[in-house]
Amino acid sequence: MNPTQVVDATLTAFPATMPECRASGIVDRATGTPLGADTVEEHPGEVPDAPAAATVNLFQGRTVSSDHLVHLFLRSRATPDDVAVVGCGREANVGTLMAQARLVVREHAGA
Repeated sequence: MNPTQVVDATLTAFPATMPECRASGIVDRATGTPLGADTVEEHPGEVPDAPAAATVNLFQGRTVSSDHLVHLFLRSRATPDDVAVVGCGREANVGTLMAQARLVVREHAGA
């Protein structure tokens, strides 16, 4: 698979396998550039850019929080500069989210 196909497959897999997944994105950590984003609902244009902003904030040592979502940030060994960001409803089980997200990243990003 080429890099674009990997990003698309990963973004498709998150909501299909993770409970309460509302949004996901993949961000180039080095530049802060969003490589792709997906949401389960229609949102204004700036919402898909939120994973990129959250990733930059996190890796600059700032706190990332939300009243409505649990954020997971994952990196793969194969592409350590790419960060997968997943936003799930707060009612979701965090252990299940982490296990499912790791499986998705491992399967699609070659981690």
